[in-house]
Amino acid sequence: MQTVSKQQLALKELLASRRRFVVQRVQLLNQLQTATQELVIKETQRLIEQTDTSIEHIEAAIDTIIADDAEWKAQSELLQSVPGIGKETARTLLIECPELGKGDADSVSCLVGVAPLNWDSGKMSGKRHIFGGRRSVRCALFNAVRAAIHFTKTDNVFKRMFERLRLAGKSYKSAMIAAAHKMLKIAHALLKSGTKWENKLTA
Repeated sequence: MQTVSKQQLALKELLASRRRFVVQRVQLLNQLQTATQELVIKETQRLIEQTDTSIEHIEAAIDTIIADDAEWKAQSELLQSVPGIGKETARTLLIECPELGKGDADSVSCLVGVAPLNWDSGKMSGKRHIFGGRRSVRCALFNAVRAAIHFTKTDNVFKRMFERLRLAGKSYKSAMIAAAHKMLKIAHALLKSGTKWENKLTA
């Protein structure tokens, strides 16, 4: 069983709090778009500014804890060497998936929920689906894959894989899941070996 340290628990609490503030910020921005009264607009803007400050303080606290721990700092740098993985995704992977870099990669993929499971039964055969998993980690991976595919200027294995699967007739969601699965396995291998990612373009 994976042992969770006090620092890990503190980071999980900080990250969960950050997510709540981010959701609150989106809600306030939506309210601002429909507000017509000057006082409502003013107060909503004030709350948005307060929320932004809270997010900044929480992110600074998370970054300080990671920076003060040599192992976490090194792991964060390794993860950010992967195309599409920025500081926010690296934070989520380190905090919400302490199993990453330990044990079997397929087991970690199942824990996260990006390993397609075959729903075949007897002679009945169905599509492959993801099942269960850690939603926060999965969302972070999907955001990182989107960044690698659509916003990263340099060619990379995730972009090539996604485009190849789409040309083969796979749905957008299926191609994204496959690319996220590959990204997680690469991240796992990097942390396990302690080496940075080399952008090998075979997919």
